[in-house]
Amino acid sequence: MEGSPWLFRGAAIVLEESDGFSNVLDYKLNRIPVWTRIQGVPEGLMKKRELAEKVAKNVGDIITVLVNEGKISSTPYLRAKVWFDLDKPLVRVVLITIKERMKYLVQYEKLPSFCFFCGCMGHEVTECGDGVHSKASCQWGDWLRVPFQSMVAGREEYNRSRGRGRGRGHGRGGGRGGGIYGDFYWQRGRFREAARQ
Repeated sequence: MEGSPWLFRGAAIVLEESDGFSNVLDYKLNRIPVWTRIQGVPEGLMKKRELAEKVAKNVGDIITVLVNEGKISSTPYLRAKVWFDLDKPLVRVVLITIKERMKYLVQYEKLPSFCFFCGCMGHEVTECGDGVHSKASCQWGDWLRVPFQSMVAGREEYNRSRGRGRGRGHGRGGGRGGGIYGDFYWQRGRFREAARQ
């Protein structure tokens, strides 16, 4: 549960933790946790947790927001894990008004396949309506995904500190999934291509 979101062949795996007492038929299974990056958020909004949470609430119900309390952020984006409602379209931008109204791009890590026409997950643009949509009418696109190389580079420092040795041939770390690229091995078929570059 803690390692979510999970993908299988580009589709989201929807999980809900059971308390052991509720009827499993009552679970809606209509939301997934997603890591988001809100690009270009002003430094002042990323230093205080309450301000950062107000920004992240525009994307979905907050699970966690990564904030360096009072310190300068080392990244040009605000990173937050939120519950995303599968019945709603993806949030493309967050509007923030300080002195003037500004739009900030939202990108998603490990984003499942989604429709470029309506912005909803669960189907692609060729399956939406009659399946005939011009590129000009599509308001969503691949630019909402955080590039794979960017996710790998962001974890490089973390994985370097995780032990040396061979872990089933999955990189330089110890055990299954260790190493610079090991954690992403099972998620993307492009692992070997990214590792060679």
